[in-house]
Amino acid sequence: MKYTFSNPNYVTKDYLTFQILDESGNEIGSAEGAGNKYGDFISVVKIYDSANFKYGIGFAAFQKAFELIDSDFPITTIKASWNKDGEFKDFENGMSTNLLEYSNHKKVMSDIDAAKNTPTGKWCRKLGFVNCTIIRDTSDNVEVNFTK
Repeated sequence: MKYTFSNPNYVTKDYLTFQILDESGNEIGSAEGAGNKYGDFISVVKIYDSANFKYGIGFAAFQKAFELIDSDFPITTIKASWNKDGEFKDFENGMSTNLLEYSNHKKVMSDIDAAKNTPTGKWCRKLGFVNCTIIRDTSDNVEVNFTK
């Protein structure tokens, strides 16, 4: 599948958003990224149709947001927050893909390995952020820090 990204919209100098577009210019997802002077990076990537998950679009958007923020705010920690309900109420089981995969992986592996095997965990590892610390773990919210 061919896709492109819209030009980033810098809401503030440390927070940006952009759309993910198919070859016809239709929006198939969105991404945002934020950084700070402490080296923290937070990103939200949404691919609207799960049929498009397999094309690497999510990682490409995550990497683009990472690189744009990292150029002005060097990143030392990728902070992940995976949630249930709210903006994810219409997703499978009413939760983010990461929370769903984390919950399923925890049944057969450690919490750390479960986090590393979510989409975000895999993306972080591709960027060299191979260490993982679970900050919070409830049925509705999991917070994880990835570091080098």
